[in-house]
Amino acid sequence: MALLGWIGEYGFQLFVSEGSPSVFLAENRCGRFESSFGPVRVEKSNSIWLQSMEGAVLGLWNSHGEGRFTYRSPVVLDSLRNSGQIAVRYVNSDGQPTMQYPWNPNGSEDAVAAISSEDGRHLAMMPHSDRSFLSWQWPDYPRDWNAENSAAPWLKMFQNAYSWIQEN
Repeated sequence: MALLGWIGEYGFQLFVSEGSPSVFLAENRCGRFESSFGPVRVEKSNSIWLQSMEGAVLGLWNSHGEGRFTYRSPVVLDSLRNSGQIAVRYVNSDGQPTMQYPWNPNGSEDAVAAISSEDGRHLAMMPHSDRSFLSWQWPDYPRDWNAENSAAPWLKMFQNAYSWIQEN
């Protein structure tokens, strides 16, 4: 997250405490690399990336060995919850956040899959929206999707970022 400019003098101060990160990515609980396609739910947040996507339950590729959001202390996770910065959660087939494997492929506490910065401009996200924004990237999709349309719902995330840049 330091590479994203979230920490340091001008960055995302919540992520730094006494010179070390307050939020970091740890090895998956299963101890191995995970590559799977599973559901996540977009939560209410101020993320510019996820505008108008709140409540959507969508498939998303996971592909990582160190993707488990971990917190320096429970206070950090509580702060993220209370400030609405938990932007995406892993969910089960009923759309409910879960700690159960394989729905939560890395074992992230509170089923966290993405965290937004306080101002909504930055999004730390472990599942790969960059590998899920075209319909041919999905292993399966609803019958009512237009087969001629190559865009999948995650394209909206990148359109939102583009729109924000144009406006600001």
